[in-house]
Amino acid sequence: NGIFEGKSSAIELINRNNTDTEYIAFESNGDYSILDTALGVSPAKWRRYPTGGGSPITQIADSTYLPDSVRFFDTTHVHKVFTRAYIGVENITDTNGVTYATRKVHELAMQVDSIMSFHNPSLPETTTYTTDYWIAPTIGWIVKDSTSDGMSWTRIVLDGCTVH
Repeated sequence: NGIFEGKSSAIELINRNNTDTEYIAFESNGDYSILDTALGVSPAKWRRYPTGGGSPITQIADSTYLPDSVRFFDTTHVHKVFTRAYIGVENITDTNGVTYATRKVHELAMQVDSIMSFHNPSLPETTTYTTDYWIAPTIGWIVKDSTSDGMSWTRIVLDGCTVH
């Protein structure tokens, strides 16, 4: 526990793949914040979830990727807008029969990709998707998430948790 990138109650976690470090922090109003070092480290990179039941939170992330001949063949500008809203409390039980009172948060994400190919801009491509998160304050982590990319649902249940 300690101060990290502007958060006085940051807790350092190692992610599932042991490749990047993640930090979590609970805000004074009960909101939950996550900083994933894979996304870069700065106070602006904290993702905030309104688990305290307050107003929806909107965060914007802008990135420019230069050609690398692997993932990006042209200069790509990515503009993301995340809007997260508190839904309510849901109980989730793990495979050991332990029940957690979770805070459910719904996220609407819009991403606009603009590609500059040989100094000619392409038409922007917009992708919208939603994700629901179930965050358990007692263990300080997301125990479940569910994502829709507009085509299909992908459910990820961590440690065998189920929703009641």
